[in-house]
Amino acid sequence: MIISFDIKKGHELRVAEQLDFICFVSESINHVKVNASKLEIDMDKWPDQEMLQKIEQALRVAETFKLVPSRIIRTTSKRKQSTGKMIPVSTHGGLMLKDDETKYKQALDGYLQKMFSSNGACIREYPTFLHEDIMNKCQYNHNFPQHTMRVAAIPHNNEIMGNYRADIVADKDTASYFRMQPFYLRPCICYHAYEEFSNYDSQSLIKKITAGGKCFRNELVGKRGETRLLEFHMREFVFVGTKTEVLNIRTEMMDLIWDLFLKLGLTGSIVSANDPFFTQNENNKSVYQRAAELKYELIVSGKGDEDGYSIASFNYCGSAVCDAFGLNANDVQHHSGCVAIGIDRWIQALRSTHGPDVYNWPVEFRDILEEERR
Repeated sequence: MIISFDIKKGHELRVAEQLDFICFVSESINHVKVNASKLEIDMDKWPDQEMLQKIEQALRVAETFKLVPSRIIRTTSKRKQSTGKMIPVSTHGGLMLKDDETKYKQALDGYLQKMFSSNGACIREYPTFLHEDIMNKCQYNHNFPQHTMRVAAIPHNNEIMGNYRADIVADKDTASYFRMQPFYLRPCICYHAYEEFSNYDSQSLIKKITAGGKCFRNELVGKRGETRLLEFHMREFVFVGTKTEVLNIRTEMMDLIWDLFLKLGLTGSIVSANDPFFTQNENNKSVYQRAAELKYELIVSGKGDEDGYSIASFNYCGSAVCDAFGLNANDVQHHSGCVAIGIDRWIQALRSTHGPDVYNWPVEFRDILEEERR
């Protein structure tokens, strides 16, 4: 059922920027959108008076959020009409790739790994789990609790395991048997790299690392789909240095990725952006990040009138993350940056733009595929 709320005149764009914040009021909210001067909420059932008040309160808070428009850094001259369907999402929250689709993903990831390694990055492969000590150090769980996923397991106890098995047979709820473990499913890969950076002194510090693999984020149920997954593949390039060095590397990588984007026949823009910080009563972090252009995103055009979606981000972290991981002890001042590429989203963009047949894709991608086969 759809419930509507009036938005104060002139505040529609502010509310549109904070729709996730309103969704977090209740898990019974399926979808939220701004329609003219109305906030429309799709809910499982009609809310009680207390829930209506909470939604109203969240809306009023959203109306006060500061708004910094995105700045377009680069854009394609025109938008290409999509000709194909995306790969559907499996019931398990990720993409199920079939036959040659797996090769497309491997080829693109391999190409990016070579691109980053040719620019001085050491190649790494890290565990899927992230220890809670590292999670607490980087504070991802504090800044983005809405996306955090933690590992749980059944204790190694005969009685508990026996009761658990019996309840499975009896078709009873077994959630209470699980205990939290000191591990998270990693939401990104860069924190593993920062942990490795912290193991070196300033004289022997490795300054560039690339790694790829599965990442996990607890996306809102109503927003999950072909380009917003619980499980996805990411390729990252993490680098440290002086402020000037880091900003120059970020620009160089943005040039390379934009060039690849154009060669593969995709359309869209690079824009200033911000991360979805969970800030209940203020949005200073998001405003500062976008206003200072600490984050750029490569947005590929959506199908028809649909909004586009991010397939890459180019981040300048200042000295904050290096400080958190102890890289700036003894009067050393390191800054850092990260380039993150959503491999699944690139494959979805290519498929929806050019169709399912790779022989209709640009020859540049087929060259990448052929190079990977050698």
